Amino acid sequence: MKGIRDALRANLARIVDRSGHSQDWVAKAMQERGHKWHQTTVYKVLNGRRKVEVTEALDLADVLGVTLGALLGRQPQDTASEYRKGYTDGHNAATSELVAFLAKQIGEGA
Repeated sequence: MKGIRDALRANLARIVDRSGHSQDWVAKAMQERGHKWHQTTVYKVLNGRRKVEVTEALDLADVLGVTLGALLGRQPQDTASEYRKGYTDGHNAATSELVAFLAKQIGEGA
């Protein structure tokens, strides 16, 4: 479990830093979701002095716009929109390949 906690702390620090949000902003966003968080709570989480409950981790990921897996370091650091774009791009490429294959098959059969 220590590995997951360390990953969460490191990823949380990176994600918060990259987002430009302050620790106070994160705390207020968590308060809006019913958690009794303050700036000092965020500081303690980042410094390993406080554990994060599962419901807190889910809400942290949500307020920061990342997946829980990204927060825990268990998958690529994609946001939902980046994931959808990758899926759509892959789907479009597969569709194009299928259309080309079918066109070739139809052309050879004629």
